[in-house]
Amino acid sequence: MNIYIKFLCLLSILLCLLLNACSLPEWLGGTAEPAEEKLPDPKPGEFPNLSKVPLKGPRIPSKEQRAKLEKGLVSDRSNARYVPNTSRSINAPSNTINDDSVPLAAPVEKVSVEKVQPQTPTQTTAPVSTSSSPSATPQTPQPQLPGPSLEQIGVIYFTDNSTKLSKEANSLLNKLATQYKNNTSKIRVVGYAGTTKANVTQSEIANNKIALERAQSVINQFIKLGIAAERMESEAVNIKTNKNTESAGRKAEIFLKIN
Repeated sequence: MNIYIKFLCLLSILLCLLLNACSLPEWLGGTAEPAEEKLPDPKPGEFPNLSKVPLKGPRIPSKEQRAKLEKGLVSDRSNARYVPNTSRSINAPSNTINDDSVPLAAPVEKVSVEKVQPQTPTQTTAPVSTSSSPSATPQTPQPQLPGPSLEQIGVIYFTDNSTKLSKEANSLLNKLATQYKNNTSKIRVVGYAGTTKANVTQSEIANNKIALERAQSVINQFIKLGIAAERMESEAVNIKTNKNTESAGRKAEIFLKIN
């Protein structure tokens, strides 16, 4: 057993020696290194020698030398010879139109204009007709309603500055509601308010409010009695009254629209 181990050790030592003796370059073709290529030596004077530095710098030219150089650079304008500047003549395209192709306009004759003297307008006064005898009682203005299409079916009277309905007014409205409940025609209620003052505009706002509230009182009662609100229309009228026509300014007229 010991002999066998010794034999293996010797064999391994021999293998190591053989491997160290032989290398890859030797197997491929030897150990000789390739020779370096020699470049030719440069000629003297082609490249500056950086190892040598001149002791003195370049010589600066004197004032006379500089003046001489400046004279050589100045152009001789007196004896100058230049090439004459001859530019080519280019014929530009003409936009002229042949006179024969375009017809000439006919001559226009001068028209003499006569000066017109301004005339002063004449004013004519028309005679104004005046009524000889004024009416004793003022006429109550009626609302501008289309007469042929409206039919008056009732009048409701109110007390002074009041918008409440009386017993007589409610009785009349009950009869009208029963009569025209199934009718599809519209009902227009015109409320009136009057004033005894000379200037109607002073109380116009208050009177218009009272007139509209009187018409609305009649409409509300009709709606309670079963007439549709879509059929109702209201209007307010403000008039001037006196003692004889005082009742005309505190009423509400009821009209039936006839189609």
